[in-house]
Amino acid sequence: MALDKATEEMLAEALRNPAKYGVSGCALCQGDRISVTALFVPTEALAKRIGQPKNKQRLIVYGLCNSCATLSNVPDRVEEAILKDMGTH
Repeated sequence: MALDKATEEMLAEALRNPAKYGVSGCALCQGDRISVTALFVPTEALAKRIGQPKNKQRLIVYGLCNSCATLSNVPDRVEEAILKDMGTH
């Protein structure tokens, strides 16, 4: 995934300061102790489902607590939670 300079800078800031981008708890258990900040980049098919504007890329910053970060299939679980939260599942 190639990002322009402005997007790279915004992403770096979001990963340093997730609260500024609305991350207030674990994406899976909703606990408030985040130990991992990560990025969800939807596939093209998923991007259409969540309303990605044409010629734009949707990037979703999320957090995980220690317990949830070690679960099996974390990427699949996070994707499911994001889609459920967005009302597309």
